[in-house]
Amino acid sequence: MAGLLREARLSAFRLRSNLRAIADSGASVVDLRADAYGHGFRRVLDESRSFGFTKFQVSPGQTLPPGAMTAPDGVPVYEGVLTLVGEVVAVKALPAGSRISYGYTYRTVADSTVALVGLGYADGLPRLGSSRATASTGGRSGTVAGRIAMDQFVLDLGDGEATVGDEVVVWDADRAQEWSALARRSTLDLFAGLGHRVHRRWLDEGQAST
Repeated sequence: MAGLLREARLSAFRLRSNLRAIADSGASVVDLRADAYGHGFRRVLDESRSFGFTKFQVSPGQTLPPGAMTAPDGVPVYEGVLTLVGEVVAVKALPAGSRISYGYTYRTVADSTVALVGLGYADGLPRLGSSRATASTGGRSGTVAGRIAMDQFVLDLGDGEATVGDEVVVWDADRAQEWSALARRSTLDLFAGLGHRVHRRWLDEGQAST
């Protein structure tokens, strides 16, 4: 499935807003661990320094530029910055009672349109979201149907519609909280766990985040 859309869209505007709020609060440390929790160490560092921050919490092996200092305590600033987007690779209409994915643990409750999405646990989706988490395409929300596989998952859209090539929003500012609760880990841990196939793209103010 090489070449599929697997993209983390990062809002530079929201990151700057978070940094501005932290600076205004009087806090002095920014947490840059885990490659800035999946957002990109260098970009977050550069944005932080533009707001006057000089103290950072870093992971072993991360190198800070001259004038920057490590500090024992960090301030997470990343909520609402990242949107994870995938792509519909197949669409199928199924009758009520159809069983889906490995082990057939999920059953459609009505006639449904299901979409196969090219993101899986190899890309960082927690398998604890299987049969419980949601994602959306074309503004229509659906349920992750059955077990999340290595490279893909199935989205049950009920009476909704989808077309091959449609974008699917898996995590955004609100839905990341849902996945976080189901996976029993923080949203920052989710973001830090994104796989190497997921392309990070920074969006400036005025660009759409989805």
